[in-house]
Amino acid sequence: MNAKDSTPGPDLTGQPSGSDSARAITESPTKLPTTTHPETLSEPSPAQVQLRQQILAARRAGTRDAIIETLSVSQIDEPIDLDSDVEPDEAISKSIEGYRLVREISRGGQATVYEGLDEGTRRRVAIKIIIGGRYLSSRARARFEREVRTLARLDHPGVVGVLNKGRTSDGSFYLVTDFIEGDPLDLYLERARTEGMTQADVVRLFAKIATAVEEAHLQRIIHRDLKPSNILVDKRGEPHVLDFGLARLIDPDAPTPWPAREVTVTGNVIGSLPWASPEQARGDIVQLGAASDVYALGVMLYQALIGQFPYPVACPIHELTRNICEESPRVPKAGEPLPFGTIPQLLWEINMAALAKNAAERPATAGAFAMLLTEALAGRHVAKSRPGRRWPARSGGLVVVGLVLIVIAVLRVDVSSHTRPLPHPFSSFQNSLGMKFVLIQAGAFNMGASAESAAGSLDEAWHKVRLTQAFYIATTEVTRGQYQAVMGNRDAQAASSDNAHVAVDRISRDDALEFCRRLSSTERRPYRLPTEAEWEYACRAETVGDFSGTGKILEMGWISRSGRDQPRRIAMKRPNDYGLYDTHGNVAEWCADDYIESLREKSVTDPLHIDPASPGVIRGGSVLDSADRCRSASRQPLAAAERQPGVGFRVVVGHSASVVPSQK
Repeated sequence: MNAKDSTPGPDLTGQPSGSDSARAITESPTKLPTTTHPETLSEPSPAQVQLRQQILAARRAGTRDAIIETLSVSQIDEPIDLDSDVEPDEAISKSIEGYRLVREISRGGQATVYEGLDEGTRRRVAIKIIIGGRYLSSRARARFEREVRTLARLDHPGVVGVLNKGRTSDGSFYLVTDFIEGDPLDLYLERARTEGMTQADVVRLFAKIATAVEEAHLQRIIHRDLKPSNILVDKRGEPHVLDFGLARLIDPDAPTPWPAREVTVTGNVIGSLPWASPEQARGDIVQLGAASDVYALGVMLYQALIGQFPYPVACPIHELTRNICEESPRVPKAGEPLPFGTIPQLLWEINMAALAKNAAERPATAGAFAMLLTEALAGRHVAKSRPGRRWPARSGGLVVVGLVLIVIAVLRVDVSSHTRPLPHPFSSFQNSLGMKFVLIQAGAFNMGASAESAAGSLDEAWHKVRLTQAFYIATTEVTRGQYQAVMGNRDAQAASSDNAHVAVDRISRDDALEFCRRLSSTERRPYRLPTEAEWEYACRAETVGDFSGTGKILEMGWISRSGRDQPRRIAMKRPNDYGLYDTHGNVAEWCADDYIESLREKSVTDPLHIDPASPGVIRGGSVLDSADRCRSASRQPLAAAERQPGVGFRVVVGHSASVVPSQK
């Protein structure tokens, strides 16, 4: 919390702090008149408070580095002496019970941050004192309380945690957080580059930053002010995200939970404009979501890799806003010297995806962005890359070390030798192919289309299903790169560096089962296809409507209305509440069951339908399908040997009660 806090930058005209507009106020000889009977005032009027705040703000914007003195009620209407100074050391005289202010660390337009000492524990802390004293505006007070509540909800080593809050002896609001000794992101990168930091190290660092921001996104919190000065990198090279003063709290009880209610006003720019997303620059709160934070991460990654902003920012605000909303990021010229060397095509594409003007075209959350960066590292050998050299090209696709065993009873696969234990319960894990799996607990749900669904069909009877076994399910569909790594070039749809992260399609169920068999013999875990009930249970994530997550199909998946008839890169849309991506659209997914024309209309436990005379079943719809076929309840028959466009799969780990391995 000891980095620069909202460091003064260009004003709204694009001029540095202390510009002529601010200086004109500070140099004005005009004095405010004194009220005739100041002693009769019990509280200053709103107009007086606003005028006082404006004068003090103008003073701070000038060339002097002056501290704002505390004002009493009787002083509120006295003439303001703009030529007087207050020594900075006087600020240390503020009294906070239990803490001692040691030194000022940084100062911005909203707050001053001090290094402090917890007198009880002798622990070093950072103390953020909000500017405005007891005349803090209601909006600033709301921002302060919002930051406290936000930090209290977050528990991640990459997010600076809140320890305490209160008011100083002069009535100022303060916030106590962990003390992080380190440098802002931009200064850290500048120094680290001279010490041999590689491009791979930069990507790893940004993956960690994005993972920390994902903690906020999982708690339905949008930071909205991500920039280098709000990310501290400590002496060990670990990043810490701070300053959630502008964070947006998503109200889970609101009718539309994402995005939700907002204390700011449409049309106002929220955050620091050079790093703001197009929707932020337009003041469009309706479109403001987790993808807006992804955009800011993309701007910072571009700055790190290219050494400048994606577009001109040293310009008047109207030009900057236009550049953010319309100007494409500058493509570096061939041979152009870059801070960390030539940028590989895959990394460039990931960065450009984060900088998409349309929020729906970006990775949906910071976690999705982190996963793409991690895959870029896994897909290319970058550990020893140096500035000026390309990452070595991929040879033979992703390294094969892992996945999946199909253990459905009809195949009777022997798994007695597959003894590698599953991860600890209530956890998630990532296998050696980079697939992330989350644990889905056993439970009961209503399967099929409810009576309220206008699109429900006869084969989607609404009925109760109970699952007695927990299982792990992949958060994403199998990609072309992962499929080729296991199966080789047996199919025409070979993966390249450009499409390795696109969901694989034209896969038969027989292909998917063979993929599972080959990989599980290496991974030595019981990997398989999900049953229909498991698939829908995980897809719904405790929802009952046609679509999970936000409930809006264009936010959750790629369908025919998305304007492209080819599968897309995985995890570019929003996940459902279990963290699963692309359960609606992109590619339809094979299940272990065979198709039956009508689901049971009664309560059932661990259902699995196996009938060699029946076709297989696919769920979730694809980029070729209408929204109706991409519903949580939608199910389609397809011959198990058919390889159709838009048909792929995802995998599951764990024994279902109805998918029993054979025993020796």
